[in-house]
Amino acid sequence: MAINYANGLRNAQLEAIETLLLGGGGNPRLYMYTGAKPATCAASDPAGSVITAGIDMTATPFAVAANGQIGLTAPLNATANPGGTGVASFRIKDSASVCHIQGTVGTSGTDLVLNTTTLADQQAVTITAINIFAGNA
Repeated sequence: MAINYANGLRNAQLEAIETLLLGGGGNPRLYMYTGAKPATCAASDPAGSVITAGIDMTATPFAVAANGQIGLTAPLNATANPGGTGVASFRIKDSASVCHIQGTVGTSGTDLVLNTTTLADQQAVTITAINIFAGNA
């Protein structure tokens, strides 16, 4: 058996993400790693080096949910520090450094889309998309 939700409910679930991320009183931060995505957000940060010390996201990082999905309101720009090859995963943490979202990184077909996954130290990084989908359509 599978439960199905109307788009209105799926959209409301997605809108709650932004509320939770901003609940600590500060803006969320995005971190990228060379290590693979852990099994859950409760697990330790991915093995491998941290590629960004934390990209500050805006107070409204995601667009209004529609048709059971949300995405970035605008591309995010940052500088790799330190650099590393093969960026593989990301985490979005609230202002208390609690992980709420994690996923895979690539140039297409992944949860977070970058202009390149091979980053040198101090290289400009452009995150063009993070798309989150609600299930049970």
